[in-house]
Amino acid sequence: MSLQQTTINIPAGHPVRAMAGLAKQIALPGEFAPERFPSFPALERTAVMSFNQPASLTLPAGVETKMMLTRQAGFPLWADTIAGGQVLQYFFTCAGANATYDTQLNVDTLIEAPRFGSSVITALPGRPAVVTGVIQDYFKFPIMGVDMDLGPTQWVYVPRGYTLVLSAGRNDAASFAATVNVRFALDAWSGPGEKKSLEYNATGLVGQNTCVSYFQTLENIWVRPATLGVQFGSMQATTFDWYVGLTVVGGTVLGYVPAATDGGVLNVTPVTTTALTPLVISSEFTNSQIPWQATRTTAAAVLGTNVTQVLNKAGTILAGRVNPDNQDPFKVSSSYVSGLHPAEKAWLPLETGVYSYCPPSTDMANFWDYTSGTVLDYPVYRLDNTSLVNVMFLTAGAATETLAVTASWHLEFRTSSALFQIALSGMTLESFHQAQLALAAAGFFFHNPDHKSVLSKVIGAVKKVAPIVAPALPMPAQMAVRALTTLSGSNPGPRKVNVPQAPMKMPTTTAAASGQNGPRKPAPKSQGKAAKRRGRK
Repeated sequence: MSLQQTTINIPAGHPVRAMAGLAKQIALPGEFAPERFPSFPALERTAVMSFNQPASLTLPAGVETKMMLTRQAGFPLWADTIAGGQVLQYFFTCAGANATYDTQLNVDTLIEAPRFGSSVITALPGRPAVVTGVIQDYFKFPIMGVDMDLGPTQWVYVPRGYTLVLSAGRNDAASFAATVNVRFALDAWSGPGEKKSLEYNATGLVGQNTCVSYFQTLENIWVRPATLGVQFGSMQATTFDWYVGLTVVGGTVLGYVPAATDGGVLNVTPVTTTALTPLVISSEFTNSQIPWQATRTTAAAVLGTNVTQVLNKAGTILAGRVNPDNQDPFKVSSSYVSGLHPAEKAWLPLETGVYSYCPPSTDMANFWDYTSGTVLDYPVYRLDNTSLVNVMFLTAGAATETLAVTASWHLEFRTSSALFQIALSGMTLESFHQAQLALAAAGFFFHNPDHKSVLSKVIGAVKKVAPIVAPALPMPAQMAVRALTTLSGSNPGPRKVNVPQAPMKMPTTTAAASGQNGPRKPAPKSQGKAAKRRGRK
């Protein structure tokens, strides 16, 4: 008996269609417009914005180059780049003002915007200057982070191989009348809401006004000054204000030349090794119309194209997803990634490039602040964001290779400005959850030529999870959901689907779909016994 055919309209706002649209824009933010996410419990009127930033990444021959994709508005993409002799200076003040004999000062908040330059940082009264050799490059923005679980004080980023210079001294440019011993206490960030303590000592002689200590880092670290212990060589009644300075130098400090007038000069030899630094930074941070103070990143993706000469293309890519609660992504190694579960990693050839995206996870409940909040606003990295990070290790072959990189990410932000179109999300939380399941089934790492195949995989996954949200519709519409075959189109209007008018039994989740082995099948019976039974018949 043939089944009667009918035409069913699937509304544009139906959860299944919204789920498919959301999954597409998360997986391919460079191809689809941003969408608003559902919020609970409040209904949020928000605006959306998309970003697309190109960059070039050099991969030295036979060297492992790290690339890191994060769900961050300020610094979404990091990579090992040949950094040269970059120099940054950060100045902090000491709360409680004056220091006397054997005192401990609490370092308060950032009082000056970080100073950075390409050759020489001019000395300020009581603060050391940094003189370097030829500078190859310098940071476009100061790289600072915030972890609100550890307080509002900002953290300074120091790449592996850089030198961190600690300086403390008088704010009034006057020299010491006695020998001064200083103990620097630093906080080193070790995970969201976690830190450990570091201590370094320095001595300031009579006639100086600055105490300096420095060390070269062996790994990528985030630090901030905590306290400053001061002890004079003899009792002094004179009190004066102190400052604490953190100077990040892309090189090796050769020596410190004290001078009573300016706090001394640091002689530096720049390094030419790679350093993990932001590969792209949105130029829109200079546009004050964008309210970065209440923002969530709804999509983040990177597309890397190997543009090396064909004969020189070689190498491998090891990629995996890292949970910041378990492992610091700035310190994570390729050996750690290689030990991840097969569902959380990928092994790809470098010849065909790479495409990767970060699906939404633990950060979706928060609207973050992505600016420093100082007079000169600049982007900050949210260290308290526990969203999973995509880490890739690219190893070139026998020749240096070049990767043309494009970073795409979407922002959703709260605003009441008439400059933006604000609206509410029409999506349910259940549809959002099902979109996450569809993305997890599609995967997170792809070959570059095949990166758009993520769309077909997402649509295929949506078809599988669509029946879960179908019971909210009448039976004919449920059957239409089962017959979804045109979700990959871009027309937002209703779709007409021919479906049979027959009762439908909702499928159950099989053991194989959950990653487990199915039920054990009975062993086949021997051919001899089967033949005997046929003979008896």
